Amino acid sequence: MAGSTLAYHSTLLGYDTIGYDITPYYKKACGDVLTIRDTTLRLLKATSSERAFVKNFSIRVNGREVSYLSFRSPIWAIMDKSKFVNTLREMAESNGAKIINKKGYPEVRGDSIVVDARGPYAWSLNSSILTYRLVAKASWEPETALIDFNVKRSGLYWVFPIDSDGRIINIGVGLTGVSDGRVLKKLVMRYYERIAKDSLIVIDERGAPIQVYAPVILYSRGVFRIGEAAGLVNRTSGEGNRLAVYSAIALINAINKKFLNIAEILRDYEEGISSIVNEVKTSILMLKFIRLLDPKIAENILEVLPKYFWASWLKAEITFNKLIEILAERSSYELVLGLIRAL
Repeated sequence: MAGSTLAYHSTLLGYDTIGYDITPYYKKACGDVLTIRDTTLRLLKATSSERAFVKNFSIRVNGREVSYLSFRSPIWAIMDKSKFVNTLREMAESNGAKIINKKGYPEVRGDSIVVDARGPYAWSLNSSILTYRLVAKASWEPETALIDFNVKRSGLYWVFPIDSDGRIINIGVGLTGVSDGRVLKKLVMRYYERIAKDSLIVIDERGAPIQVYAPVILYSRGVFRIGEAAGLVNRTSGEGNRLAVYSAIALINAINKKFLNIAEILRDYEEGISSIVNEVKTSILMLKFIRLLDPKIAENILEVLPKYFWASWLKAEITFNKLIEILAERSSYELVLGLIRAL
């Protein structure tokens, strides 16, 4: 997501662009969700990669629904991620980019800028959680997603449609300490049987790491970082696609201002994604807080969070200031009483 977005936008601005990729064709591992913003929606339409939209959400904790939200218009787009990435690559190449299929960096000249867009593989996989998803035939409510937090294992299950009528779904799980894809697949199959009283007809299955413990680093040893390679992943939801897109665009915009040195580019890049970094660091604090608690207490806290918190979380609007604002709401006395009961 990050590399293809950067390549496309850099060629639009007239830069000589060389991309190194280990494969000539991207086949997505995980992650069909893209939070809807003006920029993400524009790229979805430019690549014709939108498949479905989601506006209804069931939030569950250890299998029990704690909140149900229905928005007037969709806030998630479900995309064909392979098509999104490969189309952007093709568009970049048609604009003059050169894609080389091997590992390594392009030859660095005096006026070259090197960018790391390797996603989770820019880090040790020891700092990641393995997620495993199945694409399957099923009967599911259109425009509706389920997110189920497993507090004990610091992870979550998810289900959402990847077609407009709900006949094909993406269902998966990521749990701390479970790194065997076979085990995760069994857990996913059992989970669906439990919630739908039916079995899945699996079309495709795939696992992928998510760097939930990697630090946020935007520049290191002469190389800029974007997307998950920069540690830009929401640690409470696993979302990385939107952050990949926006960090790539912020970096090329900083480069295009023709600053005289790397420090100035980095400063502008940091300013351009300050809200995203705030969001990511807030999610890190939230995850650490929940993991410090006894699982039963953590479960009780998640159960009493109000709808307006979940609405902000689903729309990816939880920054530190937003979190304080939510806690300062007049109706938050109910949340405080709930927290007291939980503790």
